[in-house]
Amino acid sequence: MVISTSGIRFSCTLLVLTIQLIFLNDVGKCNTSVPAESPNEDVEFKLHYGDGISKVDYSNTSCESIYQKYLTAVVNFTQCEIHHVRPFRLCLACKMQYQVAEDLYLQLNSNPDLDECKTKYMMSDKVQIIPTVQTNMDKIWRTSHCHRCYSQNGTMRGKVSEFLNLAKKLNVCINATVEEDPWSHSYSAKNSSDVCIQCRDQYVALNADFNTMYNNDAGDVCMDIMNMMNYTRIHWSLHFNCTAGSYDSTPVIIVSCFVACTPILFYVYLRITGKVRRAKLFKHKRLTSSTDASSGSHSTAGSPNSTN
Repeated sequence: MVISTSGIRFSCTLLVLTIQLIFLNDVGKCNTSVPAESPNEDVEFKLHYGDGISKVDYSNTSCESIYQKYLTAVVNFTQCEIHHVRPFRLCLACKMQYQVAEDLYLQLNSNPDLDECKTKYMMSDKVQIIPTVQTNMDKIWRTSHCHRCYSQNGTMRGKVSEFLNLAKKLNVCINATVEEDPWSHSYSAKNSSDVCIQCRDQYVALNADFNTMYNNDAGDVCMDIMNMMNYTRIHWSLHFNCTAGSYDSTPVIIVSCFVACTPILFYVYLRITGKVRRAKLFKHKRLTSSTDASSGSHSTAGSPNSTN
């Protein structure tokens, strides 16, 4: 019997949902609060993330114990990624859940004491649901470039922490400048002129820091950071109706006026110099005519055929 790829994917999805229903009351849940409209509202939590190292209890290394812990870890990660779809904070919010699931999977797959468990749950059928589930989790983590948020020892990269600090400063500035909630749908862009002026430096610094990170990493930026910057730019330009950098337009106006006046000044210059040239030409012609006339009169006076 041939099993289609879509059937395998459906089975894996069904398994994850079933596990979630079974262990829903026993697992440690993620933050389930509704994501705020502010793209940077949860920065404070990320700055106090900690060392990012998962702590897995291996005191009971029996096959069933490790397997049940792995199922719980899969549910934890699934819940976490769903709750952090928007704003997208998978890499920063679900690091611990992913690391625990990965560690337990490695135990099931590599620990020689768990060979029986490996055969029972991971190699007993053609579909191999558990490896497929882990592969899907790894793919989500990898395609989101989550590894770019952390160093090799699992701690948050200094560049990421610096970016989050700048994002927090911009968010604080915006909230302090606007009296009403700047992230509400009822907020009017006409009230944001102060934001464009007061928070310009913070926005420019954040944008420059992201551009530096993007260039240094050849575009391989953690998706959380990418998403945060994209939404910040959207809010800055559309929600607050600010220009890219809210720069002072006076120099631009001066340069534009100078460029616009250049042709006029050029034609005025040609007009003046043209009159001078024509005046010199007319004067030269008059002098030439006078000289010719004088020479002609002298020639007539000195002729031998002239009448006395």
